Amino acid sequence: MANEEQVVRDTITWYEIQELAKTRVNGSLAIKDKVVVRGKSYHNHNDPVEFFSRGRLISLYALNISNLKRLTFQNCVLKGLRISNTDLRRFKVSKCSGASVLLLNSSIDNIDLIKSTIHAFSLFDIASEEIRLDKNSIFDFSLNRSKVNLQLLVDSCDFATSQRRYGVALYDSEVDACTLVDCSFPESTENTNNLYAAIRCINTKINTLNLLSSSLTGLVFNNSGIAQSLSMKDVIISDYLAAERFSMPNENTNLDWSLISDTKLAILVNDTILIRNRLGTDFTNKYAYDGLVNLYNQFYRLYKTRGDRASANSCLVEMKDLETKRLKLLMESNNDFESAASYYLNVFLKYFAKYGTSPMRSLQISMWVVLWFAFIFFFIYSDWDRINRHFFMEKSNTMINYFSSEQNLEDFYSESSKSQFNSFEKFKINLNDKKSELPFLFAILLKPLYSLALAKYKFNTWLYRRLEILQGRWTDLSGGRKFLVGTSLTVMTIIYLSYLVLLRGMNSIMLSVNTFSTLGFGDIPVTGIGRYLAIIEGFLGWFLLSIFSVSLISQILQS
Repeated sequence: MANEEQVVRDTITWYEIQELAKTRVNGSLAIKDKVVVRGKSYHNHNDPVEFFSRGRLISLYALNISNLKRLTFQNCVLKGLRISNTDLRRFKVSKCSGASVLLLNSSIDNIDLIKSTIHAFSLFDIASEEIRLDKNSIFDFSLNRSKVNLQLLVDSCDFATSQRRYGVALYDSEVDACTLVDCSFPESTENTNNLYAAIRCINTKINTLNLLSSSLTGLVFNNSGIAQSLSMKDVIISDYLAAERFSMPNENTNLDWSLISDTKLAILVNDTILIRNRLGTDFTNKYAYDGLVNLYNQFYRLYKTRGDRASANSCLVEMKDLETKRLKLLMESNNDFESAASYYLNVFLKYFAKYGTSPMRSLQISMWVVLWFAFIFFFIYSDWDRINRHFFMEKSNTMINYFSSEQNLEDFYSESSKSQFNSFEKFKINLNDKKSELPFLFAILLKPLYSLALAKYKFNTWLYRRLEILQGRWTDLSGGRKFLVGTSLTVMTIIYLSYLVLLRGMNSIMLSVNTFSTLGFGDIPVTGIGRYLAIIEGFLGWFLLSIFSVSLISQILQS
């Protein structure tokens, strides 16, 4: 810009350009190093041009150069350039600055705006093969009621200083291929009284749309459609995507949900109001709610068709969040049981299974429920292990008798196993007495039962004999012997108690799993309050596992 200020430019008026164009036999005109102004006398030689812009009839003067084929402005200051009713092969603006460039009612094969700073570049009723905006600082670009047969390319342009409500706007137009790459836009959507949109498409059809390597503040695609492919790569959508009545191809749409997640989907009302999935939005308004649900559902179906289950699930979670917010408002306004039940059921479903999209989360929570009940069952008597105060008193009495008598461990084991040993002997006698009355093979099979039982009894007797450390009464031991025996017995007691804790813990977990999974165990093996807890856990297990099954089947069907 410093070099441009040092250039001494002459002023040239529209009328002078028009007269110069008449002298160009080859149809080419290049304006260099000039300040282009309309001039006070232009309206004396030309009639105004009329055209419609957003429903309003506008009448203004424009440059008429119908005899030219190529028109170039280079290193110029354009103080309002308007061109209409022309048939150009090429229109080029290079290294220029100015307030605005307006092209009307023309057929221009190639339009180039290169390395220029233009406040506004607007096209109305233009038929073109290719439009290229390259390395410009431009406040806004708009294409109105126009058709681009090949490509609209916006490359490395800076829209960050825009004072209007859009960077690139396409109204009532048709574009074969539109590519926007490496462009910058304002960071905030709050701009004057309107919401800013980096790209605004209204009633526009595009065959191929590519958005690459750009940070886009907001996007509007209302009543528009992408016919063949939509691709967004290395793009950040910082604020919103408004896409009401917007169609896109299911097979060739590369739009990751992470770009539009976190409640960025929205409906734009009167260009100033965004309705989106956020707190404070009045979702009792059926229009707002239905519009957003339809928008979310459109993207959900898109991701399901593509087989992108992760994006489909994330989209569904946000859509169900929207439903939950509406149910909360309805609950607060209706104040009835049905509304409250519907709201809290949605809240539970989100926490437990993310609305059915995460069966592994529901399984994880179910396991925590099992462990929580197992912890409670740990302190409740169970017929499975029969460990209670009476059990510990019996064991304690045995130890008291052991320390105060001459009996050793082998004696206590033999006494406690006496009835069992006698049953072994009765079995042996009965087998020997009636062996001749039994089938030979059957008798052969029964004999090892006695042998194994007797071997186990003898092994335990030998083991207790080897483990004997007291060898008499406690009071008869010396001080050193008491210390050794006391330490050994303490260690053995701790090991035994650890074994009981482990046994009780395993039984509690198995009891909880059995109850939660509703497998059934005949009579409930716990008493008192434990019975009621078992019934409650059984109901919870049936309810939670049903949700888990539905979630799992839903995800399998999507795969």
